[in-house]
Amino acid sequence: MNTTDYQKKMMNILQDGSYKPSARDPTTYLEKTTKAKIQSFKLGREIEQKTIPREKSSKCPKLYGLPKIHKTDVPLRPIVSAINSPTQNLEKYLSKIMQPKTELAESYVRNSEHLVDIIKNIKLNDTDILASLDIKSLYPSIPINEALATIRTDHSFPQHVTDLAEHFLKNTYFILDNQIYKQVEGAPMGSSLSPVIANLFMMHFEKEALNNARLKPTLWKRYVDDIFIIWPHGKQELDRKWSGKGPSATGPPVARRPEPAGAGPPEGLYGAPSSLPEFIPESGASRVPCIAAIFLLCTRSPNLLYIPYQTSCLTGWGTTGHHDGTGPDQRVPYGP
Repeated sequence: MNTTDYQKKMMNILQDGSYKPSARDPTTYLEKTTKAKIQSFKLGREIEQKTIPREKSSKCPKLYGLPKIHKTDVPLRPIVSAINSPTQNLEKYLSKIMQPKTELAESYVRNSEHLVDIIKNIKLNDTDILASLDIKSLYPSIPINEALATIRTDHSFPQHVTDLAEHFLKNTYFILDNQIYKQVEGAPMGSSLSPVIANLFMMHFEKEALNNARLKPTLWKRYVDDIFIIWPHGKQELDRKWSGKGPSATGPPVARRPEPAGAGPPEGLYGAPSSLPEFIPESGASRVPCIAAIFLLCTRSPNLLYIPYQTSCLTGWGTTGHHDGTGPDQRVPYGP
């Protein structure tokens, strides 16, 4: 990738509405407000020493793009490098406190070995379908106010934890090509706290979606933004196309983008408002936890096929595999 292409792609990322140019560098101001915010909770000298930024020693975070070389056209993943930023120590402190809550989710997957352990004794029926889903741009798509409300109502964190998390999320900024930008929506990729916030929000989102589903998967497991399910209701239900707007789990009818023919989520699995992330099919190779599960189940069932198809909607389904090997889609066999 040459410099011109890189710069063009970075500027395209900044045009999605999640970022706004800023006329000044807020580093010094954020040093002072972060210090005052932490001291207001009287957390003790030890915690203050670990979290309060050193006066006039912080640096402005920098944005860079990490090429996704496994994808078509090599898109960039925007990473905020916040080393020595005013909130770096604070986010590390918060992530250690909040991380254990994410492990309480019914869908929680620690790693590939954990997922294999979960599914190793599962017996598939002939009509079961495997499906892997990927959430499109999870971190930048997180609605901050809704995520903070969820964290406050669904989890018993002390007030100083939720208030300091809000301070961090609403003061994300960075520099690119001598221009300061403020992130006004979503959580920054590169932060140790962002995956925790994303997981806590997704716990709420997937619970609402599944509770409002007419038909439910036998298994639903998630590793951050990668989801693995076993669908027992047949391919016709899985492929059923949305004919209009479905009722929302937590708000008004959801506006959905047009979907390719034959694709779409099972009718009755409704999402929350359209500000929430979209589920899209994985492109290229499946993520490691999903492929570990698929490999294990496919080698146990030689007739299992992994069937890719396209969908793009709020709670759509991604790449699928049908246990009996039927279906009109292009099929790619896995296993012996």
